[in-house]
Amino acid sequence: MSWKKHLSKKRVAWSCAAIAAVAAVPIYNASTTKAAETRYVLAAVQTGTVVSTLAGSGQVSAEQTVDLKPKVSGDIITLLVKANETVHKDQTLIEIDRGDAVKAVRDAQQSVRDAELSLQSSQLSYQKQQKGPSTVSLLQAQDSLRQAQRNLDELTDGPDAYELQQAEAQVTQAEQSAKLAADGTTPQVVRNAYDKAAASLKNLASDLSNALGDADSVLGIDNSVTVNTNFAPLFSVLDQGKKNLAINSYPLAKQAITNAKTAVDALTIQNENPAEVDAAIDTVQATLDVLNQLLLNVKNGLDASLTSSSFSQSSLDQLKSTIQGDITSVTNNYSTLLSLRQSIDQARDSYNNSALSLAQAKASLQKLKDGATASQIASAQEQLAERKQALTDLQVPMDAIDAKIAENGIAQRRSALQDAKNRLTDASRTLSDYSVRAPFDGVIAKVNVQPNDAVSGGAAAFTIITNSKIAVVPLNEVDVAKVKVGQKATLTFDAIDTLTMTGEVAEIATLGTTSQGVVNYDVKILFDTQDERIRPGMSVGAAIILDSAPDVLTVPNAAIKTSNGESYVQVLDTPDAPSQTAGAAGVTSKSAPRNVSIETGLASDSVTQVTTGLKEGEMVVTQTVVTGGAKTATTATTNRNATAIPGLGGRATGFTSGGQTFQTFTR
Repeated sequence: MSWKKHLSKKRVAWSCAAIAAVAAVPIYNASTTKAAETRYVLAAVQTGTVVSTLAGSGQVSAEQTVDLKPKVSGDIITLLVKANETVHKDQTLIEIDRGDAVKAVRDAQQSVRDAELSLQSSQLSYQKQQKGPSTVSLLQAQDSLRQAQRNLDELTDGPDAYELQQAEAQVTQAEQSAKLAADGTTPQVVRNAYDKAAASLKNLASDLSNALGDADSVLGIDNSVTVNTNFAPLFSVLDQGKKNLAINSYPLAKQAITNAKTAVDALTIQNENPAEVDAAIDTVQATLDVLNQLLLNVKNGLDASLTSSSFSQSSLDQLKSTIQGDITSVTNNYSTLLSLRQSIDQARDSYNNSALSLAQAKASLQKLKDGATASQIASAQEQLAERKQALTDLQVPMDAIDAKIAENGIAQRRSALQDAKNRLTDASRTLSDYSVRAPFDGVIAKVNVQPNDAVSGGAAAFTIITNSKIAVVPLNEVDVAKVKVGQKATLTFDAIDTLTMTGEVAEIATLGTTSQGVVNYDVKILFDTQDERIRPGMSVGAAIILDSAPDVLTVPNAAIKTSNGESYVQVLDTPDAPSQTAGAAGVTSKSAPRNVSIETGLASDSVTQVTTGLKEGEMVVTQTVVTGGAKTATTATTNRNATAIPGLGGRATGFTSGGQTFQTFTR
């Protein structure tokens, strides 16, 4: 290109620039002056979810080797894979003893239930206080006051003649119940029980002899005359062994009955030594055992007997009926003995209770005679004062301060409930960490643990190889400390604007790399899904979700201010147009917003959790805009950023008017 053409082009360029510069000179309209106006941009306190994230960028990588590390420590109770085994995504590899984690979840669940009850109780109490006391509540408080007054009057007045008479009568009655027998040592009630037992034992002794005679009428051992000679050859003819058992058990039963009769006959009907009665009961008990066995053997022998023309079936049935009746009688005698023992035990218990009642009755009588102590009167006076105050408090309506205190208490309990829910969420999440699962399809390259090994969180248990693509994101030493294995992430790709993918942190490098004085640690993020458009080497942006708080009160970050280390927001209670509280233009108000101290929790890029100080639906100020109050000017050009044009020797100048900046170009 010739220098003339070049000079010609430069001139054209300068001309265009000059025209642009001239066009940039503002043209002023008539100036006006407006009164200053303050407008407030508002946002509502809302219930939502706050998600805290950490951003980073890296590259997509192809086949990777990933160390799988338990998130918790404990003993391995189950090992489910071995080296070189192919595994699938979410397949369980090991189970760690989760006893403590299960208990932590149960405790957290109970804490949530307790917090819910506490909140409900606080809310109900507040509602009742606002409504004022019910008629029933007033009547109950008045009745409690009257009762407290009666108690005090009774203590100060002392017992009357009737009360003393009643107390003395109780002592007399208790003395009668605790009376001893004529021997001076045995309680009368116990003596009566033993006398009854002695009489019952004598009746039992005759029953024993009758039953032995019925057995002998079949066997014919002692009284062969009464035995039917035609039946003797037929008894237990079908089973000789049963016959032998019956015959052999007869002398044992006979001797036992003799011993029982001797013991019982020696008893006197009244005032017998209790030890002798107890021994006789034991002897009769043992005799019943032996007699019962004899009768059962005879019954079995009768069942193995035959009839003949000289001994009919009806005669055999009669013998069976007699023996069965004796067996039933023995059973009844067992019950009688048990009843005798229980009666004696109950008599002893009755005496012990009577003795205790006597001591209590005497103490009560003496207490009445002594009268009330100074301590008892003081306690009754204190109770009366409390009941009076309770009635007064019930009748006085809730004032503004009490209401504020109650509301604050409800807010604290609501916050405590949310904390309990968060702890339950954390405990449940921790419980799931006691199972190590495959994060993707792959092959187990190495197994570093065995059953019953004690593993620690962060120590590699497995090495797994994947053919799937993952994201490798380097984070500095400050940020990487906030990241944990298992956290979810959102992934974006520079090369694919429309693609957003989710993933999970699979590994955090143990050793960092230093570059220009900054230490970075590689964080490997597994893709939840695979997309064929993603290729190794692509740039990837990751937003790792550090924490989340669901169902909490939130405000925009722009609304939060800080003073002396404390956070607060401005709340506008009375906008001029209550129905129009949103929009970038804001609203006006005759009254200034008030400052409200708050406590904050989790924060995201746009909103922050508020734990105390605000209620849902309140309007907070996010921006204050002041307009007017000075000359304003408008310009016909839109170029308010003119600069000097190199080569023209000019400079840019400007001024500000009415909140707008105007620039001109001068050669």
